Amino acid sequence: MAHIFERIAHVMLLSYGAKWAYTSGDMTKIIHELSLVKPTIFGAVPRTLNKLVDKIKARIDTAGLKTAIKGKMLKLAMKKKRELLDKGIVTKDTNWDKQVLRQVQEQLGGRVHTIACGAAPIDPNIKSFIREVFGVYFIEGYGQTENCAAGVGTMFANYCFDDGAVGVPMPYTGVKLIDVPSMGYYAGADKGEICFRGYNIMKGYYKDPVKTAETIDDDGWLHTGDIGEWTPNGQLKLIDRKKHIFKLAQGEYIAPERLESVYVQCPQVEQIFVYGNSIQATLVAVVVPNDHQFLQLNHDKNELMNKINAFGKANKLKGFEMIRGIHIENDPFSIENGLLTPTHKTKRPVLQQKYKSILEQLYE
Repeated sequence: MAHIFERIAHVMLLSYGAKWAYTSGDMTKIIHELSLVKPTIFGAVPRTLNKLVDKIKARIDTAGLKTAIKGKMLKLAMKKKRELLDKGIVTKDTNWDKQVLRQVQEQLGGRVHTIACGAAPIDPNIKSFIREVFGVYFIEGYGQTENCAAGVGTMFANYCFDDGAVGVPMPYTGVKLIDVPSMGYYAGADKGEICFRGYNIMKGYYKDPVKTAETIDDDGWLHTGDIGEWTPNGQLKLIDRKKHIFKLAQGEYIAPERLESVYVQCPQVEQIFVYGNSIQATLVAVVVPNDHQFLQLNHDKNELMNKINAFGKANKLKGFEMIRGIHIENDPFSIENGLLTPTHKTKRPVLQQKYKSILEQLYE
């Protein structure tokens, strides 16, 4: 998706004379930066949008607007905007916008009409909140560097479904799902590993024929390692990850990235890395806490873990998916310290190497 942002930027800058602004990367400053730039198109990864929504909701509370906006009026306004979205109407010019939502829309600078998102799946609830409150088009794309970035997407479509689907295949790309028996996914049930084929597929990894053969099969299908599901309306929905699964001692398979995508939405959590192995029966984690929320817990680690697990339970995670020990990290994962990729994905092998001894001690 980073490549998609780059291409959009080049077209806008060269053809339309547009201006391009970058955030400092400090989430505590992003609302202030948006108010200065007043963008019309806003590109961000899901983690940024998650935290942005959290901050906007907090500002609604602290501004004394809880009763007027966040309460019944906000819910009613969002319901009315949802009715329009379901008809394919994207607008911010209704009376609900002018009388109820305008103050919230100003948090993005007041001029945003399109938000582009990629690099990881976004929570459908976050996407719904953004589209209903801000009245914007939402461009979500999915692909890899190996298939020239965009393979599937709701690119520039009026209808943008909020069920977690990323869209339909691009016209130049063949897409299919294949069975992953070890995880219980079968293409016959419209679930499986996502594979791409087409002229946009790479020839191979540079001077690495072994890895190339592992990724591209004899029929030319690129195996992504991502698990997808075909929705009833023909869109592709990302539901899991194949490459980073492991088995606990009692035999349950764990997809840590799926669990992290849930736990990171907990108000007390800024970032989280879930860890486990096949000789242990439980999971442990590295947690970068939200400073304000952690202070309210008096920096009590056990209370933080209780909050995290309560959130997981409320989101229907299973008992073996709960966190039984945590290590508190005050230095956030970042591109600068080598723990995040440029698209803000966690570098799992690096994180595991850095924290493995600490995490193993939690089992003791």
